[in-house]
Amino acid sequence: KREKEIYLFSDLINKYNDSSKIAYILDLSGNLKILTKKDILSHVNFLSNLISKNLKLPDTRQLKIFSVIKASHESLIIKLTSALLGGHHCICFEELSEASIALRIKLFEPDLIICRNDLLKKINSSIKLTGKKYPCIGISSKSFEQHQQSKIDKEQVKFNIKEKPYTSKSKLFTLFTSGSTGTPKGIVHNASKYIEYALFTCSYFFGLDKTSIMFTATDAGWINGHTYAVYGPMCLGSSIVIH
Repeated sequence: KREKEIYLFSDLINKYNDSSKIAYILDLSGNLKILTKKDILSHVNFLSNLISKNLKLPDTRQLKIFSVIKASHESLIIKLTSALLGGHHCICFEELSEASIALRIKLFEPDLIICRNDLLKKINSSIKLTGKKYPCIGISSKSFEQHQQSKIDKEQVKFNIKEKPYTSKSKLFTLFTSGSTGTPKGIVHNASKYIEYALFTCSYFFGLDKTSIMFTATDAGWINGHTYAVYGPMCLGSSIVIH
């Protein structure tokens, strides 16, 4: 019997119409940026193409993406791009030391590492500590916006990369414990059951729907930064506030 396929990116983004304000990005200075459906499609298209240029995407297994990043415009696009590529991602806190980041890289064994441009020096130092070579790319919200303003992306967003589905056994993301009692433990979240849980709790306990705006004050590397800042609300077509 063939396993049910889950096109997670499409399931999330198709909950919104073209003019929907999906995400409100609030930075520490109080500046507010609004991302529409077209903005997000453009930015995911840009990052997925950037990944494919830096890495041969695996055919028979999941792509593994490791990122060191705070809750931000960039962290949202990384999660959604991973969903488009059927990827298994891991996000860690920016405040971790180079050695702590290196340990988590070794444990997760990613195909690719993504961080903000201003963190490239720190992440490359962490990669060196692993004793292995990992491709690493730097991104910024500015690079997303410059791409969107280019002639290529003025009208309709056309994806060059075909969406890859998840199955009931696919992994969606791994989060590491603090490691305060020893080696950090990687908690793996299955795509199918996790999305069911996120959707149910947002609907049943919070009553979210397409008219809702969900504000979750959390780091991108925490479970709430996944469940209630991104996946749960987006499953129901709610807008999200990332801070």
